[in-house]
Amino acid sequence: MSKTLKIQWNIGNQCNLKCDYCVPALNSGTNPIPEQDVLTPAFEHLEYVTDSFNEILLELTGGEPTQSFALQNIINKTTKIKFSLVSNGYAEPIWWSKALNNLDKLQLTYHDSADFDHFFEVLSIVKKLQPKILIAIKPDTWNQQYLIYQLLKSLGYDVYLQVLYKNFTKGNNRYLAYTQDQWSAYYDSQGINYQDTSIVEKTIEFKRSNSLNDYHGHLCWAGVEQIVIDIFGDVWRGWCMADLSLGNIYQQNVSLDRQPRVCPKRQCRNGFDLEARKSEQSWGFA
Repeated sequence: MSKTLKIQWNIGNQCNLKCDYCVPALNSGTNPIPEQDVLTPAFEHLEYVTDSFNEILLELTGGEPTQSFALQNIINKTTKIKFSLVSNGYAEPIWWSKALNNLDKLQLTYHDSADFDHFFEVLSIVKKLQPKILIAIKPDTWNQQYLIYQLLKSLGYDVYLQVLYKNFTKGNNRYLAYTQDQWSAYYDSQGINYQDTSIVEKTIEFKRSNSLNDYHGHLCWAGVEQIVIDIFGDVWRGWCMADLSLGNIYQQNVSLDRQPRVCPKRQCRNGFDLEARKSEQSWGFA
């Protein structure tokens, strides 16, 4: 068994922003982050079922996870798990100050509807984590967001442009209507010559747009080396949810997989699922 287990947990859909490229399932608040009395036993169960691993890398997403002070308490008290947050950075400075020393990694996304002064203040607090910064960029606000990207890059931050899907949802691989010049600028920001098709065709954006992530019949280690937990606490091998649930973290009945399984899907579209190890030959030959 792998000594490291990666987990991605969508812990609730409450969010302070209502971006027009996001779906209600991720920001409506219909399934908020649970309170302390629910979270504490869930995390204790998570530590129990992952006891055989040397390292647990847990990435918490939402919604906006920093909307919860109960979660902050969990982060501060749990010792075995290495916490990573995916956040829009909108929590008050006191939230970040209290959680900072117990975070292992941080990814911050700046949205065009956010307050940049506040975002920049948060960056000054969390700078020692060397956060990865994404600038969510739309065709109609390209110039505004690109200037912020250039500013943060000039200040030495680890910053990237994030191109967006139309009405983002699982399996949607249609990007917004970016112009050719915008795509060129995007690839240039990654150090890729847009005219070099042999390189562009290897990028995840090109593969997603052209349905080239086909691992049907391959062995997949999702569920063995990494798992996901959905907004209801159900545990899955991957966001494709190709197999039965491995249990529910809140019901404390999770049983992890021990062997890779043959992928039944024709397309692997989720970025976290794509990180899972795959066999190089089809039909289960590693």
